[in-house]
Amino acid sequence: MPQKARKSKRARMLRLADNDEKLIARLRQRQENQRAANRGRIEFGTFRDEATGSEMPMIELYGEIGFDYWGDGSTISKQDFAAQLKELGDVPELAIRIDSPGGDVFDGITIYNRLVQLKARIHVLIDGEAASIAAVIAMAGDEIAIAENGMMMIHDAWGIEIGNSEDMQAMAAILDKLDGQIARTFAARTGKTDAAVRKLMDEESYFTGAEAVEAGLADSIIAAKTAPAPGKGDARDHAGAARGLAPVTDQDEREAAAPGNAAPPDHPDAEAEEVAVRLRTLDLDDDEAEGRS
Repeated sequence: MPQKARKSKRARMLRLADNDEKLIARLRQRQENQRAANRGRIEFGTFRDEATGSEMPMIELYGEIGFDYWGDGSTISKQDFAAQLKELGDVPELAIRIDSPGGDVFDGITIYNRLVQLKARIHVLIDGEAASIAAVIAMAGDEIAIAENGMMMIHDAWGIEIGNSEDMQAMAAILDKLDGQIARTFAARTGKTDAAVRKLMDEESYFTGAEAVEAGLADSIIAAKTAPAPGKGDARDHAGAARGLAPVTDQDEREAAAPGNAAPPDHPDAEAEEVAVRLRTLDLDDDEAEGRS
């Protein structure tokens, strides 16, 4: 290769390396900005356990787990979570609310381990979905409750690799090890064998709230809201709702009581009411006849 061509190629490589360093610097700065944003976004709340009446601090894991590659502020990294725990300090109980599609395996495993190592009793509440590594984080709960209309999903780890066949094989070996570690985490919490969990992961299994409890992935259901029980509202409304009818209003009753609006034939007092109306009509007719005679 001519000397000039070699110099030109080296110059291009140096420019690419310089660009890579600048890109890495921008990504690191973006990560720092995101951590600062998350510290303001992931604020502590308070959760009240209705069964015991106790109140405890609460952290919401809403969004993807891991590094914020896109810079949209929708992720929660292990650094963000560790900072929140440090700010929280020692507490006897902690509620973790989850609605996450998953994300980075290693960040998720770190968050799981940090929760397991706490002295606090952990209450996990799955408000929407706990998928992929978010389902692993949920296993850190001493108590796991899932919304009746919530979902859990477990599957094999996956990733992206660029390189030759040796690189691909190395990546496959790492994924196999990760699958084994994740399966053992689920098995420890559910009481299932590693092989049984691996089968569920291979099938990319989805669980409704009830199915998650049945599979041992959760302990209880957060019930969906139902119609209020009789006594909390107008009993007429509940009776109508039970028959699939619209609630009875005062206007309905006034219209029903108006002259000429007799009760329907299937009403228990329909015949008696109809007879009384006819008798009153006959009395009026007799009085008018006497007045005219």
